[in-house]
This record gives sequence, C-alpha cells and structure tokens, in this order.
Amino acid sequence: MLKIIATLVAIYATYFISDSVFGELNLYSEILWLDIPMHILGGFLFALLFIFGWRYFRKGYKLLLVYFFVFVFVIGVLWEVHEYYNWVQHAVPWRGALDTVKDLVNDMLGAGLALFITKANR
Repeated sequence: MLKIIATLVAIYATYFISDSVFGELNLYSEILWLDIPMHILGGFLFALLFIFGWRYFRKGYKLLLVYFFVFVFVIGVLWEVHEYYNWVQHAVPWRGALDTVKDLVNDMLGAGLALFITKANR
C-alpha cells in the first residue's frame, strides 16, 4: 500500500510541476522537447500505479498486459483532452494530431519502461 501512496504523491507532484511551474512559465512553448519526458514520466507513473494496485489486490497475471496498456492509454487520452482544454482556455493554437499521437506513444513508452523495471525487480 505504501508503494501505491508514494506513486500517487509522485503523480500529484509531477502534475503540479507540469501545470503550475512549466505551464505558468510557458515552458512548453519555449522548450518544445519538454513535453516528451513529461509524457514518458506520466506513462511511467500511471503504469506503476496500475502495477502496484494489481499486486496489492492480488489479481492474476493473465490479463495484466491487456488491462495495463488500456489503463495507461485511457489516462493518456484523458490527459490529451486536458491539454486541449488548457490550450483553448489560454487561446494557444492546438499543435495537431501528430503531437497527440506522439504524446500517446511517449505515454506507452513510459508504461513499457515501468513494466520492464518492475518485471526485472520481481
């Protein structure tokens, strides 16, 4: 349970830094590559949350991969909706479908990294 709580704190801290620091300073427009590590980190942290929750509730591993990637993908899509809403709210032009797809791929890369690390430490 401690791992779940620590992961939730890390997710909140990442969101706070992303929104309150990087967003307010307009760093995502000035440092275009900054979006990439943030999506990888987000995918990684939500993947850890899923893995630790899965283990805590002692679920079987047969459907783990399917649920795992669907969970991270859905979180990524919700995040893209959040980004779009923020862009509309601040009158920033949408970066386009290619940016959205790149962000979702980076989310999945982070999730795959989390799966690899937790399998290696199992």
